[in-house]
Amino acid sequence: ENITPETALQNPTVFACVSLLAQTVAQLPWGVSRATVVGFDLVKHPLQALLDKPNSSMTDYEFKHGLVVDLLTYGNAYFLKVVTSSGKVIELIPLSPADMTLVLSATGKQTYRHTNGTVYPADKIIHIRDFIGGSVHGLSKVNQCANLVGIDNAIDNTLADHFRNGTA
Repeated sequence: ENITPETALQNPTVFACVSLLAQTVAQLPWGVSRATVVGFDLVKHPLQALLDKPNSSMTDYEFKHGLVVDLLTYGNAYFLKVVTSSGKVIELIPLSPADMTLVLSATGKQTYRHTNGTVYPADKIIHIRDFIGGSVHGLSKVNQCANLVGIDNAIDNTLADHFRNGTA
């Protein structure tokens, strides 16, 4: 069975685990802080407004939830930086990891290609990777566990068929 992040999320166990983690992390406050001798102190920083309201159509909760889901399922999260003419970042727009491809030139220059054909320079994209390792891509937990999710899906389908049809 071909397991993708989309098919993995159809599995009740995977969905419940990803949902629980995403909801828990999304409830946590985040802020810009500075390390001190005894811990961390929050500091006033222009980034804080962006963290509180990442874009015009999402709350910070929705933004963090989506970030965690993307990291858990794809191993990568991508955000388009919307900037003013003066270079100030005013919004972060999530881009589906399924639609993004990281392209490395022969010189090592990174660009990001969207399935709609748009190519973004690296300075326009925030790319967050989960468990980087030796790659420019994050490590997808779904890809790592695809075999187990496939087996679990097969068991679920067999049990559903058994209950639907009995032992006949």
